[in-house]
Amino acid sequence: MNNASRTALLATVALWMACSPSTTPPETTPPAPRQTTEAQKPAPEPIAEPEPEPEPEPEPVCPEELDAALKRARAHFEANVPYAADEPRPKDDKVYYIENNDQNLDIVMGKLVEVTQGKRKKVRIALYGDSNHVPDYASGAWRTILGTWFGFGGHGYVAAARPWPVYQHREIEHKVKGWSSYAASTPKADRSVYGHAGQVGFGKGRGAYAEFKPREEGAPENRRFSSVTATYLCNKRGGTFAIVVDGKEIKTVDTECDEERFGSATVTVPDGEHTVRFAVKKRQVTFFGAVFENDDPGVIVDGLGVGALNLAMLSDSDAEVFKASMKDRNYDMVAFHTGTNMWAPNVHPKWAKTVIERVREALGPDVAILFLSPPDFARRRGPRRVSNERMQECGLEKQQIAKEMNFAFWDFFNASGGLGAISKWDDQDYVLGDLVHYKQPFHEKMSLRFTWAFLREFEDYLKRQGHACDAFTRTAQLIKPPADEPKDAPTAEGDKATP
Repeated sequence: MNNASRTALLATVALWMACSPSTTPPETTPPAPRQTTEAQKPAPEPIAEPEPEPEPEPEPVCPEELDAALKRARAHFEANVPYAADEPRPKDDKVYYIENNDQNLDIVMGKLVEVTQGKRKKVRIALYGDSNHVPDYASGAWRTILGTWFGFGGHGYVAAARPWPVYQHREIEHKVKGWSSYAASTPKADRSVYGHAGQVGFGKGRGAYAEFKPREEGAPENRRFSSVTATYLCNKRGGTFAIVVDGKEIKTVDTECDEERFGSATVTVPDGEHTVRFAVKKRQVTFFGAVFENDDPGVIVDGLGVGALNLAMLSDSDAEVFKASMKDRNYDMVAFHTGTNMWAPNVHPKWAKTVIERVREALGPDVAILFLSPPDFARRRGPRRVSNERMQECGLEKQQIAKEMNFAFWDFFNASGGLGAISKWDDQDYVLGDLVHYKQPFHEKMSLRFTWAFLREFEDYLKRQGHACDAFTRTAQLIKPPADEPKDAPTAEGDKATP
């Protein structure tokens, strides 16, 4: 490029730059600050007040009436339950706990509280059992021990029959004359109509009678009664009978009716000890039993022992009469301690379901139900005593049935020592020679162990209600401390069996 061309180019560039807009922004005057009125000023931040300390939750206490009842029980426990002094205090072991499936026992626990508070008159418990329960040993001990804690409501039910000479109750004894007695097991009647208790008596014409009077055993409070109820079968061939108290005829009852059904008749008497007769006046009368209750608030335990009883026999009994008879007693808890005669594991659940459904139909779906596993028993083989493993299996079956049907279970089998335990009990003279039937002291000891479990469950119930009552602890304070060393575990041969 020559000089003339370069000069022309520079002139053109200078002219273009002179004509381009400036990139520097023009100067501006800043806006005046905004004026803020007093109303527009932000409010000052509030000063946070310190949060008050939360009120401490009140310590759980025992309701006054219940606490007083437990104190009274402590005062009377040693007198009413003298054998407690020889029984070691329970260790913290699972066999001393009731498996309260679906908290099925809570309703009866609540009713026991109401009895102590004066809001309820009675809590009625039925205890079914086989031949070990026929003499009223276990039910009599339950009646005394629970009565000591919650009040003595009376003796309760006695069958108006005597199928076996050993059938005899504590507190109330009875005899029959001109009578035929039958049971759901043996000897059986022509028809399976036994009421709920599995026994029936036929008073065969004028002059026949069943007599009941106080017996010098058990709690004296349960020898008194202020009401007597006769239960019977009404039918087309039914006769008449009189309720006679202390030699005086109080009421005549006609058992003839068009349709067969359960019947009952009640008379009231001055609260005290009396002799009662059900005296047949005309034709044959079919009797189930007699019920004795007093005026005091408390617990009643009906001992329903039937020789060789099992759930199959109860399920075979006439369903409508069974339910009507049970409804008449209005139980709050029904316990079953069977199993020694339960040899059909495949149908055990079926029979159990039939019986439990009938109980619930009679008493309502919320009635408390309790299964107890059976006791150990053995056979002699030369010098050895060999326990039957079927009892252990039966206990597991009952435990599973209780779980599936949502009711309670207590492991009597292991609480008494487990497989082989009967040999040790036998060594201490607690067992009859057949190695099946236990003597009264055994039933008293085991009833005490059951009471520990029951009172522990009662305490747990009260805790769930926000109360604190040491029923179990107070029981333990009254009895012998536990041994320092654990006892040997039982064996199937019984050589080291431990009660």
